[in-house]
Amino acid sequence: MHDPVNDLIIVAGNSTSEDFAPAANNHAFAYALDMDGNWIWGKFFYNVSFAVSTISGCQIDNDNNLVLLGLGD
Repeated sequence: MHDPVNDLIIVAGNSTSEDFAPAANNHAFAYALDMDGNWIWGKFFYNVSFAVSTISGCQIDNDNNLVLLGLGD
């Protein structure tokens, strides 16, 4: 059976690029690839007016939700 959540490669971390997001500070990001390396989705994270500066962990919870552990500025 095909499980769309568990059949993805999830990559997360932080970018220090000055042109990655609306401001020139660190921004967390996460993206997903399928098992063939095709881009599925991607996002940088912003919390109201403060950037989420890094994502240091992720897992799938018991309800099949992706849970990301991040640190805000």
